[in-house]
Amino acid sequence: MPSRLPVRCYHHGCPALVQPPERYCQAHKSDRFGSDRQQYHADLGNFYQSARWRKTRLMVLRRDPVCQVLGCNQPSEVVDHIVPISEGGDKLDPDNLQGLCKPCHDHKTLAEARHRATRKRPTK
Repeated sequence: MPSRLPVRCYHHGCPALVQPPERYCQAHKSDRFGSDRQQYHADLGNFYQSARWRKTRLMVLRRDPVCQVLGCNQPSEVVDHIVPISEGGDKLDPDNLQGLCKPCHDHKTLAEARHRATRKRPTK
């Protein structure tokens, strides 16, 4: 049986190549259970509990009382990051925030997750 082609290490930004079924290079084997990801989500959870976020959220919901998706006339319930934080979007910049209804927000979030999952990893 022919051997599989090497793939990039699954650690974000690591250029090292590994032979499948391995997913992480030697330097990042300790991250295989997502310690960086867990810390990232823990930090976000703390951020969303902050007074600064609550104030910004209320400001955006007052600015956008109706869902910002074209053709949707439902009241805004959720403040959405136009450019996701994980892709470099600013957490508190009002220009990167919009009010959406819950169904539109869920649809947008699912579409972004599908897009991330189907992106091809560059190979070297």
